[in-house]
Amino acid sequence: MQRYRSGFEDNRGEEFDAPFARIDRMGPDRFDTYWMRHTGKWWRLHSGVTLAEALRTLETDGMLHSV
Repeated sequence: MQRYRSGFEDNRGEEFDAPFARIDRMGPDRFDTYWMRHTGKWWRLHSGVTLAEALRTLETDGMLHSV
């Protein structure tokens, strides 16, 4: 999750959170990791991994880190 602050006149200074990565449970001990594209659509990067692997991927895959 990344926190942003608005600069528009009608809500200047208000903050909001924007997700950039997520993990979905697909079955017993099977998870998919997704990355939020600039288009606003989720893009699956890894599928069918264990929870431990999915969490490790969130830590190590630079694509899943905010800039």
